[in-house]
Amino acid sequence: MSEKEEVVVYTTQSCGPCEELKQKILDGDVDRPVALVDIESEDGFKEFSDLVLSHSDGAIPSAFLKGKQCEILISEADTIIIRCPDDPPDEDEEGGS
Repeated sequence: MSEKEEVVVYTTQSCGPCEELKQKILDGDVDRPVALVDIESEDGFKEFSDLVLSHSDGAIPSAFLKGKQCEILISEADTIIIRCPDDPPDEDEEGGS
């Protein structure tokens, strides 16, 4: 399996699901490298408003890679999976039936 690129995940302390997601990422329960950005910080809010608010619905938490929004999922094993538009398909997900 090739190494997946680091995604940026935008969170905030005032969002319960964001805090749960953030803790799972910090615990290493995620399928790829992640840079966490707190939108309550001055730099974080500027980055969030420049990228997320101008290119999507502004939902939190949000994940982005190279300006494209990614999908945040939770596996049956309770691991965070982040799928981005330009990711190659996983071998595990091919030919499923």
